[in-house]
Amino acid sequence: CGPTKQQLSREEEERPRVTESLKMVLWLVDPEPRQMVEVRALESVKVVRRRAEHMVGYGLDTTDLVFSNDVLEDGGSLEAAGISTEAEIRLARTPLWELWESNQHREAVEIVIREMAVQNPGCSVESLQSGLKFTEDGILASWDLSGRGLTALPDTFGSVRVAGWLLMDNNQLQSFPASFGNIRVGDLSLGNNLRLFEDCFLR
Repeated sequence: CGPTKQQLSREEEERPRVTESLKMVLWLVDPEPRQMVEVRALESVKVVRRRAEHMVGYGLDTTDLVFSNDVLEDGGSLEAAGISTEAEIRLARTPLWELWESNQHREAVEIVIREMAVQNPGCSVESLQSGLKFTEDGILASWDLSGRGLTALPDTFGSVRVAGWLLMDNNQLQSFPASFGNIRVGDLSLGNNLRLFEDCFLR
């Protein structure tokens, strides 16, 4: 599902300022090959990071944007981060993604679960852990999140890797993060959530 009406309204108000701000050229130097990225000074770090992820074929929200060895905060603008034209930037895989891709699934899923518990105060860490099943070599084989009362998912949920079933039936999910499209699962079940969530997924 997309952003809320309030977020859209705020974005509409900001758009003229962004489009009228200074046009700049940045250089994405990692991963190779070196590529040019056209930006505006008042564009947010998040927008530019996602543009760069798309350019190199990475999944959405799987990296940090790095400038001068500093990881940039998503919420700020390029100008606020001190970035000027011809600057070099790079994408760095987040530590969480490194855990998944190196098959350290137990450690990775614990990070996701902690963030899920924060966003869903009615869900305990133990409840979210109870549906986990791993193979002998530590790969997440299946995850049953049915009926846990989930209402929201953190951005980190998009990193999830499940060899078999990811069951999310009978929750109260109304939306999901943009990164949701990055999940890799054998099978996915989303039955009996709010209609808004189902419409977003089927769109």
